Amino acid sequence: MYVLGIISPILIIAGTFFKINHWPGAAILLTLGLASLALFFLPVFIMVKIRDTRKKELKVNYPLYISGMIAGIAFLLGSLFKILHWPGAGIMAYGSLIIMVLLFLPQFIYHIIKDKENRDNNFLFLIALLVFLSIIILLFFLKG
Repeated sequence: MYVLGIISPILIIAGTFFKINHWPGAAILLTLGLASLALFFLPVFIMVKIRDTRKKELKVNYPLYISGMIAGIAFLLGSLFKILHWPGAGIMAYGSLIIMVLLFLPQFIYHIIKDKENRDNNFLFLIALLVFLSIIILLFFLKG
């Protein structure tokens, strides 16, 4: 999980740099980075979080984990589709936004207020920050 969490943003940042400079290989780097983050890192992270919650003998909030994972996957793949001009990008982007605002955020805010111990979330926050930063930079420099 940690290896994927480090390699994926590196691929995304490199792909962003390649895309901004119009160098060959940008699409491959972005596809590998965003797809591995969405399809491998997020599900593994959710499984580890559920396992850790069970080990602490706490109640597992499945709707929080599942809605967050679905919104994250849809956002990352929607971003990939938008960056590479593939069809279906808008549907994925709006779908992820709706899931995030209506399902995930209220549950996540309630969970943060309820649980003060969020040590493991710092790693996910760092990964998300790197990914969102690279996506924002890429979208800023794209024309159209």
